[in-house]
Amino acid sequence: MGFLGKLFGVLKSKKTLAKLEIELLQTIKKAYDWGGKNDWPAMEKYPQYKRVRAIGTQLYAMGGYEDMRAAHDYVFELRPVCGGMIQQMWNGIGGWMA
Repeated sequence: MGFLGKLFGVLKSKKTLAKLEIELLQTIKKAYDWGGKNDWPAMEKYPQYKRVRAIGTQLYAMGGYEDMRAAHDYVFELRPVCGGMIQQMWNGIGGWMA
């Protein structure tokens, strides 16, 4: 793969990371609101649980722990109360530990 191919691959990866960060923020906000209305059940019971885990798995496949950390930090910066929820839902993905 030539220089331009590598450059466009990096740009595509960054664009995908940004999209996943936004989706994670939106999904985890819904999960937090749902949890508050439903007496904070076990994480596996949240309707958003599977999607949050799927996002974590996709991030890990794209860029490993580094991309997962970047997405977590993005959400944490904008909605700190949701950081712990992501940590719990991602437990075990690519070595992620809650």
